[in-house]
Amino acid sequence: MRFDVLLKMKDLVLLVTILLVGQLCGETLHICRAYESEVPGTRKMELSWEGEDGEKHRETLWVNKEVIVTEKDITHASLYEAHVGTLAVRVNEKAGQRMATATKGLRLGRGRVAVLLDGKLISAPAIASPISTDFIVMGLDHLNDLELTKLAARLQQSGAEAQKTDKAEQDMGRDAE
Repeated sequence: MRFDVLLKMKDLVLLVTILLVGQLCGETLHICRAYESEVPGTRKMELSWEGEDGEKHRETLWVNKEVIVTEKDITHASLYEAHVGTLAVRVNEKAGQRMATATKGLRLGRGRVAVLLDGKLISAPAIASPISTDFIVMGLDHLNDLELTKLAARLQQSGAEAQKTDKAEQDMGRDAE
């Protein structure tokens, strides 16, 4: 599968980072809507990064408490070698529908999503086109390839475990009928 085609990377205007990965509700990864000013149902968070010039930057954002995607929704995660510090991610259909709904109404190039990793806001890219089941998470430059590979495995394992649990619950429901 060619993620570069699916994501329309040109259209994503270097989506610099897409995931709000956090310890919300005990999860490792969260993707939520992000706003530049306070909106009901959000919480204030700081995004920090080091620019190409070596300067430290900070931005205050308001992150929606409603989560669009968690690691439990992930069906595939791997190192995306076309860009340093990037993971290729695929989520299940339900999560893809939530992502599509959440991103289709955004003002392209201005609407943002937040990516939390272990409770820390790591990225809040502007969305250049709607996103669904396949996307990339950029902005993980602070991790080396081995750490990224371990993170991808951890996310994929969490998703697989959640899918097994869901299937077992469905099977138990059918057995009860």
